[in-house]
Amino acid sequence: MKKAKLFEVISILALVAMVVLAYYFNGVLPDQVISHWNAQGQADDYSSKTFFVYFMPLLSIGVYLLMKYLPKVDPKKANYIKFDTAYNFLRLYLVLFFLVIFYVSGMMNLDFGKDWNMGQIMPVVIAILFVCIGLIMPQIKQNWFAGIKTPWTLSDNENWEKTHRFGGKMFILGGLVFLSMAFLPSNYFIVVFVVAIAIILSPILYSYFIFRNSQKLPPEEQK
Repeated sequence: MKKAKLFEVISILALVAMVVLAYYFNGVLPDQVISHWNAQGQADDYSSKTFFVYFMPLLSIGVYLLMKYLPKVDPKKANYIKFDTAYNFLRLYLVLFFLVIFYVSGMMNLDFGKDWNMGQIMPVVIAILFVCIGLIMPQIKQNWFAGIKTPWTLSDNENWEKTHRFGGKMFILGGLVFLSMAFLPSNYFIVVFVVAIAIILSPILYSYFIFRNSQKLPPEEQK
């Protein structure tokens, strides 16, 4: 419980830092800013400064509040206490993820970060996100809002547990594959991206295979 409260405090501080950054960027950024970079790290889309300054902080606050209050309406809300620390860590990392992206994107529109390469930074940040999710995934208990939610995991707690243990390993592996994008030539981007997504989505198929195998058991061994 103490860890959960610590994560809550850090999450709020990160949101405050994002608001401060928004105020700073609003005063120093040009009217039109780069809002997207391609796999080569080259700017390929632009937006107004106003949209850039407000969008990410508002999105982050929205995600934070959504994750804070959704458990209260979850039919399985009693399970959240069993993975309270893991859930709050997930919420914290998502806020930190948005903060890093906001900071890097803003700085790359200024002289300070003009030499940074988004094509190398983003794979590292995304890799850390998936590795962190993978580490906590086995701790997530059955619920309607967080985790790998399929008809088979939601209807069978054993399927949920097995799928999330497997999913944790796949998310870590997928994160490491994403990490390789930072070091490989950009022409490998599509191949590596497809492989990473396939790995991350594999737990969905795994939950179905568990379900199918359970149907092949003798009736007395089926749940």
